[in-house]
Amino acid sequence: MEKSKNFGNVSVKLLCSVALLTIVGCVPLGVQNDGLNETYSELVNQRSSCFEQSAEGSQFFPASDWLANLKNEEKQLVVSYLSQYAFNKCLEPQVKHFEQELAKESPSVQRFIKEQVAMFPYIAQKPDGIDEEQLHNIEINITMPFIASEVYESLK
Repeated sequence: MEKSKNFGNVSVKLLCSVALLTIVGCVPLGVQNDGLNETYSELVNQRSSCFEQSAEGSQFFPASDWLANLKNEEKQLVVSYLSQYAFNKCLEPQVKHFEQELAKESPSVQRFIKEQVAMFPYIAQKPDGIDEEQLHNIEINITMPFIASEVYESLK
């Protein structure tokens, strides 16, 4: 079972790495930005680290009476959003570092990489009709990524 869990992750990493190396490999010798390759590898490693952290993150999810008292459908939407938010927050410093290195590349390389390589794997969109202040109070207290289904089950 463990092989199938990691296989998809490895395939995505390999595909992204091949795409990046192909692009960076198209830059003339002597102009190639080794910093971009290095920071991309660090970004891939950080993604893996964030996934690993999420296995234990549910234990550290901040308590919220507001969230616990939402209707089940709203609760699912909020927990799902917060899970995506937490994962992106975990990646954010490394993404910024990669984007700084990417800015040193030509506009065509920048455009291609931005189109082909998702910096953040999740697009966290706040649910409609939810109390923004209460949501923000939870966001600022999230310390690590977590598995949404585990948190949702703990709130039932």
